[in-house]
Amino acid sequence: MGSSSKPERYDSQSLPERNSLNSDNIEHEGDILTPFTYQCRVSKLQYFKMYLLTITILPFRALIVGFLFIATLLVANIFTIGYGSKSQVKPICDFRRWLILPIVRMSARLVFFVGGFHWIKIQGIRASRKEAPIIVIAPHSSFLDALVVVVLGLPSVVGKTESAESFVGGFVRMLQPILVNREDPNSRKKTIQELIRRAKSEENWPQIVIFPEGTCTNRSCIATFKPGAFNAGVPVQPVIVRWPNKVDSVTWVCEGPGVFKLLWLLLSQFNNRLEIEFLPVYQPNEDEQMDAQLYANNIRRIMAEHLNVPLCDLSYDDFCQIRIAFKYKIPGYETVVYLNSLLQMMFALEHNCDLITDEDKQAEWFQIRLESMLGVCRRKPYLSRIEFTQTLFQTSQPNSKASYLINLILKYYNDPSSNNLNFRMCMVHTAMLLFPKLPHQAFYYATKAYNLCTSQSDVNVAKDWEISRSDAAELLGFAFTLKNDETVNLILDRAYLIHKSTHSDNSSNGISGEYLYEGLLYHLPDVANCYAHFDAEINKVFGRHRRSLIDSTSTSESDLNDLKSTHSVPVVNSLNATSCPDITTISNKKTEILPNHFECIDVTEIPPIETNNYSEKLRDNVHLGNSPLRDDQSINFRGRYSERGMSSAMAKNQQSSNIVSMDIEENSNDNDVFLEKCISFAEITSTDRALGMMYLQNYNWDLELAVNKYFLTQQNSSTSKKQKRKRTYQQSNEQPTVIDLTNSDDSCNNSLTEQTVSTTRTESIENLPIFNVLSWNIQGLEPANLNKRMMSVVETIKKEEFHVVCLQEVILVCLEILREKLESTYDIFSASDHNSLWDYFVVILVKKHPNIKVDADSVSIQPFPNSVMNRHLLSIDLNLSQFLSNSSVELNLRIFTTHLESCAEYSGERVTQLKSVWDTMSSYVKCGDSKARLNKGRASIFCGDLNLRDSEVSLLGGLPCGIHDVWYECGRRHEIRNTWDPMHNLNARRQFRGIPRAHMTFRYDRMYALGSRLKFVDFGLRGIEKVKNLPCLPSDHWAILGRFLLTADCLCLAIRTLPKIHNTLRKNIADSVSQQHRWFAKSKLGKVITPDPWKAGARNTVSGGGRKLNENKLLTSSKNRFSPYSNAFPRCRICAQTVHQPGSYYCQQCAFKKGICSMCGVRLVNTTQYNQSAA
Repeated sequence: MGSSSKPERYDSQSLPERNSLNSDNIEHEGDILTPFTYQCRVSKLQYFKMYLLTITILPFRALIVGFLFIATLLVANIFTIGYGSKSQVKPICDFRRWLILPIVRMSARLVFFVGGFHWIKIQGIRASRKEAPIIVIAPHSSFLDALVVVVLGLPSVVGKTESAESFVGGFVRMLQPILVNREDPNSRKKTIQELIRRAKSEENWPQIVIFPEGTCTNRSCIATFKPGAFNAGVPVQPVIVRWPNKVDSVTWVCEGPGVFKLLWLLLSQFNNRLEIEFLPVYQPNEDEQMDAQLYANNIRRIMAEHLNVPLCDLSYDDFCQIRIAFKYKIPGYETVVYLNSLLQMMFALEHNCDLITDEDKQAEWFQIRLESMLGVCRRKPYLSRIEFTQTLFQTSQPNSKASYLINLILKYYNDPSSNNLNFRMCMVHTAMLLFPKLPHQAFYYATKAYNLCTSQSDVNVAKDWEISRSDAAELLGFAFTLKNDETVNLILDRAYLIHKSTHSDNSSNGISGEYLYEGLLYHLPDVANCYAHFDAEINKVFGRHRRSLIDSTSTSESDLNDLKSTHSVPVVNSLNATSCPDITTISNKKTEILPNHFECIDVTEIPPIETNNYSEKLRDNVHLGNSPLRDDQSINFRGRYSERGMSSAMAKNQQSSNIVSMDIEENSNDNDVFLEKCISFAEITSTDRALGMMYLQNYNWDLELAVNKYFLTQQNSSTSKKQKRKRTYQQSNEQPTVIDLTNSDDSCNNSLTEQTVSTTRTESIENLPIFNVLSWNIQGLEPANLNKRMMSVVETIKKEEFHVVCLQEVILVCLEILREKLESTYDIFSASDHNSLWDYFVVILVKKHPNIKVDADSVSIQPFPNSVMNRHLLSIDLNLSQFLSNSSVELNLRIFTTHLESCAEYSGERVTQLKSVWDTMSSYVKCGDSKARLNKGRASIFCGDLNLRDSEVSLLGGLPCGIHDVWYECGRRHEIRNTWDPMHNLNARRQFRGIPRAHMTFRYDRMYALGSRLKFVDFGLRGIEKVKNLPCLPSDHWAILGRFLLTADCLCLAIRTLPKIHNTLRKNIADSVSQQHRWFAKSKLGKVITPDPWKAGARNTVSGGGRKLNENKLLTSSKNRFSPYSNAFPRCRICAQTVHQPGSYYCQQCAFKKGICSMCGVRLVNTTQYNQSAA
């Protein structure tokens, strides 16, 4: 079969570049190829032959093809009776698939046979569905590619929803397609999920055929593949298509022949040829399964090699933008899209060079760069290719796609007289693209591409940038599509009229950009706002608000175009812009556009292509109530929520914009900090800034509290029928109903017999011995912004003053910073003391606290024997007896931290390392001296970047006896589960190739605890705020924080396992329940017995466990014998069902019904009282 020979495998570094279109050696105009244009070239002889066949053969062909096509549609509609889009849950396996489907296939093939496709050449061997569930076909160049689907036996396809609703909808539905609405991002997400489900399903679905380019191209190159077909990570079979005809009658692109001309060219040929080649099945490696974009690129380059065509980095998204630009009549619409993409890449690459000092701000950097480009434009309007590249990329080198875009831009902006690039035209378009919703600002910078014509020769003191009439006419011709010179003169006359009415002296003959825009708006309002409409429709099509390269704020002395505190000006309504602004009201209301007030937008963050509109629905329907934010709203940091109208002159031409603002002090200079927190909130919660502003404002701009409150609100709204309670351990004014186990023995006995329930007030956390431990992989191996990121780590540690901090991936530079900043408040123990040649290591910081005694002699550094990455285990002993009210009780705690082996191929070694650490924890707790063992005075905490998968823990049979996962015990909150999250962490996303998905996030960082003196209080994340003045976070990992309640007595483990009331018991009676446990065991049994659940044959002698079973037989049989590292589990002693909780003798249901501890069988309360408290 096709999978017997596999194609050569490439990675991102070794992929061939010989066919790439992105090389810099393309200089001639004829060498620049774009996949969306096509010119049909037919010789005179071919035309003569086609005209002859048009008269003789074409009419008969058309009639027969039409008849067969209608017959095929009729049979297809019969096939799909009762089968709608909602019925695509299971494959069609009845008689229709085995009887009617072959008929439809033969009829469809006959249609193409009459159309001239008499013989189709097929090379290679097609793989079965089991070998390759997905078939990818390229290049996709025409609607006639449906013939390929017919030849393949009518498999499932991924198509548009419009196709299923058209007149050929019956034929489309017959294929059991996966439908996608390309203008709805939610539909895209559902399509990917359905594709993954079908590809991995064991049901008898047909193979899925996908054209990964997403649109038709001219086959001159291979466009960028969309990663949707490769998200499943299953093997695919590439199929390449060739149309080796003398007359190209199949290419159907946006700039080419229409459908009817192509049909005429097709039917007027004697014979049309088609070649289909099946390439060997491609088996993805682990990196490709994790990175769909890498998988797609490797397949694309293999197909390009077989086709012997170059690669092209343009995609369907670029095609959509070109189509939108053409719709709004933007001059050079195709090149404007390329220029927009180049500007995005230029700002991102230049900003990532990290050449900005601490004193500089990002806003100033953008302003300086834009002013520098405008200065070059005034001095030298025409540039060569090298000069143009050096002007854009001053501190960095353009990548392959940037070089390709430069070649495309040179083709359009080329000046025939000088054979150089018209840089002035390029800068005019740049200004319009940078400020699509700020037309006054756009015209202001567009005019700065020209020299001043006023008496103010100094550009630094020029208050109004006025240019000559000829330059203004040229600017209008560059930026907009105008009919003739007469229209331009009318616009200029109107601009001069407004200019003279607002100036007392008429000595100047120039015109500024502001009045130039007013003149254009008066005569051609739709043309004046074409860039704003272009930007708005792109936002609509791609389902997200596309961030502008620069969002600016301007200072104004009047109500006219007051842009001081808004991000954007509302788009002018063309229906209301037909009247002329009142010239008298514009007098003395002139806007001063000062370019030194910029707000920087994070252009280094590349947002995902596929997002959803969940934040929009959340914002409109839930959180903002009756005042939803509209597109023309913006965030302001100075006033309150208000609607600021424009001036009376502009009210006729522009709609008023609502301004959502933040109420903070007038003298505050932390606006950038507040904005960063809003952006961070929006990225973490996948919402928007406005919602983040509301939550942050309610919680005094504490990002952690705001994020936690948001997720808690979401959970409560989705589970309204469940009990609503806070997850944080805090003081409450309510009187929760709990079981009173704090009284004396007599009162407790009366409580058990009389079945009384009392209430206790929640104890304040400040009065309890809370011990907290932080674990964090600080990404020391990443050199970018290392010093600033380390300072952010230091500030986080100083802010909360954690008792113990465990850091991983620390290098010597980081260690020096830690010792310089934290040595006065923390004892620092580094694993580098054992081996200074390690590239990175782990560190433990212990707070200098009077209640914490550090045993410096107990520091242990144990390298893992078989580690290929120099991984090691660092541990230290602490004495925490002073934390307890009873200082006579010993409490010793050992802290373990490590960084286990990375990568999936080292899973076996990682599991071995984890098992050895668990054994070390258990041996420390169990092998103490007699006094410590009698008082259970030893405990251990193990945390770090373990790189674990849940399946690896399952391989060890789950957690050993007594060892608990802190995240699991503190509620298993989904929003704080994963610590390596490229979807929300920018640092992880930059290391991640392709578009991150939800299944690509992992819980690498974990915290385990062992010991009865440690009671789990809370688990949370830290390090979720961006570094100050930087667009990145401190690390690519979130930090994990565990809080523990230290107790002098041991607590029955049933408090953490019993359902319904374990949270209430854990919060309110942590100390008292152990006293009640001891009293009950002593009075009823004479002693407390804690059986060893891992010991085969152990017998639980505690009464109250239900009906008698032969425990020895259950536990000693070969079927039920189990160990800490096996997959076998014991059976419940009441119902004999398998117990899935390690260390338990009773299942959760029996423990709940009987009101007993699932570990030792002690009856906590009787059944009636237990049910009352649970209710």
